[in-house]
Amino acid sequence: MATLSKDTRSMTTTLGSDSAGPFNLGFRIFDTDGFEVFVNEVQTTDFTISASFSNGYDDTATITFGTELDSGDVVDVYGDMVSDREADLPSGGMNLIAAANSELPRYAAMISEIRDKFKRVIMAPKGDMGYLPSAASRSGKWLGFDAEGDWVVGTPADPGDVTISSFAETLLDDTSGWSFLYSLGFDNAAINNAFGDTADQIGNIDDTSLLHTGFHHILSGATGTKPTTGAFALIVARETSSLIWQIAVQGSNMWVRSNTGSWSAWEKVNQSGHETIVTKTASASSSLDFTEFDSSRYRGYIFYPSNLIPATDGTSLICRTSATGGAPYDSGASDYAYAFNEHVAGGTDAQGSSAAAASAIIASGVGSAAGEDGISGRIEVIAPDAATKTQFACDLTYFESGGFWVRCNSGLVRLSQAEVDAVSFQFLIGNIASGAITMVGIRKS
Repeated sequence: MATLSKDTRSMTTTLGSDSAGPFNLGFRIFDTDGFEVFVNEVQTTDFTISASFSNGYDDTATITFGTELDSGDVVDVYGDMVSDREADLPSGGMNLIAAANSELPRYAAMISEIRDKFKRVIMAPKGDMGYLPSAASRSGKWLGFDAEGDWVVGTPADPGDVTISSFAETLLDDTSGWSFLYSLGFDNAAINNAFGDTADQIGNIDDTSLLHTGFHHILSGATGTKPTTGAFALIVARETSSLIWQIAVQGSNMWVRSNTGSWSAWEKVNQSGHETIVTKTASASSSLDFTEFDSSRYRGYIFYPSNLIPATDGTSLICRTSATGGAPYDSGASDYAYAFNEHVAGGTDAQGSSAAAASAIIASGVGSAAGEDGISGRIEVIAPDAATKTQFACDLTYFESGGFWVRCNSGLVRLSQAEVDAVSFQFLIGNIASGAITMVGIRKS
């Protein structure tokens, strides 16, 4: 005799590993059709039901998916039998009893599945509510409840029907960020104090770029020395009720202006002092050349060699200049004059000079043996932007080829008058094996 369990005709399982199955259904089935299957709450038909029916049913049926599922996937299977009657019952005798015992569980299963579906729908308590309004009357309407809890339908509210305050109306019709601020009560002066030179600049910038492009507009529209390209950070600070400061920062540069009723011109701060321009590192290099001169910004330059080691032991460090932005560097027989004075610890001091040379020696006899560490120090270029004979002042230390430590004071002059805008450092013989030189600008005041 076929019976039917009271358990719900469904199965839920969470996969502990990647698998396509088979998975036990866990409830009695009467055919391989009539199932609703979901993977992670998405319905699928990519599955196969396997069963071995005896007396018209199977309690050990399985489900196998067409593609492998992932660990953690949640599988839900619901019975959804088709409500039909497959055959007439015999007219009597034992065959009638056997047929009834086989057929009636199918009907009980159908009823169980229908009851399960009813549990998942919205239902009103018995006697609580009447019928839904007709399809014609509820078409295109919202479904709701009146004060008595009965069904009612209504037309969705038109935005024009919503009551708002007159103040809110002034905000809703604004077409720009500036207009919105103005409607909130900020006058032109207040907006300008916080963001820019003119209200038009704010009004012409969309909301998404206000805090970036707006700052660029502020600076490029202001007066006085200022940057013209790139991104800026802007700090706005109020010192008193009548004094506002703006500080603009771009890299190592800073500008400031104030407002006591109108904006002052932008002024560059920290103008005096030194500013690192570039560091160049040698690696079997024939020379280290510097063309990063800017006469509009710097009045002079200092070069700091650091552990500059020659490839050839005992050679001299030399310098050449250019007034044409770089190579070729001047190397005429009488382009330079130089002089050096070397104090040798434990050795013999040395001096040298020339009134006319193709290059200027600023240190001689530089060693390259292990532990001699190369040449370091300071080389200042004095007033290269003037159409005069550009001069250099040098203060260097190194180990000479005999292993003695040297303190060298030297200087050179370019003998022709010109605005120098490039410098080349190299050793008289061979390459620069290693080391670096940093170029620092002396800002104009």
